[in-house]
Amino acid sequence: MPQVISSYALLTPFGDADQTWSALLDGRCLTESARVDLAAGGPHPRVTSLALQVGRDVMRQTKTSVGWHGQVPSTGSHGQIASESDTGLIVATSKGEIDTWLEYTDPRPQNAREGAGSTLVAGDVFPMGLAAIAATLVRELRISGPVLTVSAACASGLIALIRGVLMLRSGEARRILVVAAESSFHPLLLASYQRLGVLTDQVTGCRPFDRDRRGFFVGEAAAAVMLETKPTDTFSHSPGTPGECCTVDAFALGSDAVSITASDPRGLVLRNLIQRVSGGRGFDLIHAHGTGTDLNDPIELNAIDAAITGATPVYSHKGALGHTLGASSLVSVVLNCMAHGRGLIPPNSRTPNPLPTRSAIIADTPLSRPIRRSLIIAAGFGGPVAALACSRDC
Repeated sequence: MPQVISSYALLTPFGDADQTWSALLDGRCLTESARVDLAAGGPHPRVTSLALQVGRDVMRQTKTSVGWHGQVPSTGSHGQIASESDTGLIVATSKGEIDTWLEYTDPRPQNAREGAGSTLVAGDVFPMGLAAIAATLVRELRISGPVLTVSAACASGLIALIRGVLMLRSGEARRILVVAAESSFHPLLLASYQRLGVLTDQVTGCRPFDRDRRGFFVGEAAAAVMLETKPTDTFSHSPGTPGECCTVDAFALGSDAVSITASDPRGLVLRNLIQRVSGGRGFDLIHAHGTGTDLNDPIELNAIDAAITGATPVYSHKGALGHTLGASSLVSVVLNCMAHGRGLIPPNSRTPNPLPTRSAIIADTPLSRPIRRSLIIAAGFGGPVAALACSRDC
């Protein structure tokens, strides 16, 4: 039986999934870093709040979840939690709560930090390290299945989804909630990107695959999907999103670790991954990594040209949303699910002068066409590369 994305949620500065989709179709683009509206974010650090919101949204949509029924599970007798024992959790983030832990001060008294008094009591979740987000989600969403945190730079979201597929195939869980969240506006990080020369200016914005590209701006977003292994005709679709679930058709992982911050200029690994997941079949949409940087875009386009036959629409949401780092490729997955269900591809609104390409259609207006099979590409600093094909079989 196939692994299916049965529900999804998205948060960007434009709003939720439907609001973001409408903004993208209208050609609206951010030109600088902007935050998601988290007025009801609660007491948690920012990335955790983002992850919780999309995680809760997906769990409410998941009508097959045992004991969930659209509500946060309640505490049972003797304080035991009505748990989601057959649901696993994978959190994707490149840096976790970077804005918090770089400035973190332990609130405990000095005598509680040293010696025997340093042991944490049950329920304490300190904002240090990547696993803190997953620890909070497990507690708040009452998930007791397997839990992982994936950090693979800007490929984190897609690699987490692939890891979830592998967990389902091995029988570790019946369903996997995959959550990706990123909020990385700390001055130290931004200064590092500035020194690398990958940040754009407010006038230019992010222009993926454009001849006049100057880099990206850092964005903030969260995305979540529910993965399930089940016959596709048994799914109850969420209200307002008929037929928008997607089957994971094929995937491939690799590394082109030729540099800490640069891709292999030949693009051999990426080309091989695209060829492997294509399986000799074409795509109706390629959602590219497309960062708008001098180095990435021509390498990625050349790899697409070498691996794909026939003219194929290529899209990058980073022109509108900026680069949301560890969350970006799961954002791509959600947008591809919406493209499959709605038969539309948003415009590359900030790419008026695209790079030369043999097979890529880089349109600056919306495209209306059936999306039967699509591809998502992700890459990250240090070499992680991933490609995943989805099809609309439900």
